[in-house]
Amino acid sequence: MDILEAKAFFKEYNGLEFHMCHDDTRKYQEYRSLHITEISKNRWRREIIEEIFAQLEKKENQAEYGVLIGNLIEVLQKTRDPIEDDIIHMISCLQGASHLDEKNKIRILEHMAGHGQGTNDGGIYLVCTRSRKEEELRQLLEPMIRFECSSGNQERYHRALQKIKKAFQDGRRERTDI
Repeated sequence: MDILEAKAFFKEYNGLEFHMCHDDTRKYQEYRSLHITEISKNRWRREIIEEIFAQLEKKENQAEYGVLIGNLIEVLQKTRDPIEDDIIHMISCLQGASHLDEKNKIRILEHMAGHGQGTNDGGIYLVCTRSRKEEELRQLLEPMIRFECSSGNQERYHRALQKIKKAFQDGRRERTDI
């Protein structure tokens, strides 16, 4: 494996090394043997972030909007660079999300709330702890959480709503001086 192949492998998995290792252990070992610097990885993450923003801004990608937001949050969580401008950009992209279908709205709410046992893997926690845009996000999510949800998605929807409240509390508690 050379550096270009390593970069392609890294970008294929949005820089999530757990998934790289889990899905292709042999290839991951080759990747690790290159001893790629954090500077290079952050540069590649920046490219991934810009690619995701470009996809979010295309009208034809509306069917996968919730997935793209989730991917963006995962990559932003891993970068060590300042991300306030990226958070502003993400909030700007989400401002047009009220027209999305139910599936995408729920996915966005779930990604914002977090998927693990806690809330520290979600977008709300990220915004609260790594930017000063908590209030903008709160105002943006208020109208987005109010929609008529079909009976088949009620459980996911209500679970996401409960977790959103907790995510704002956790993020506020963990916030450090940015």
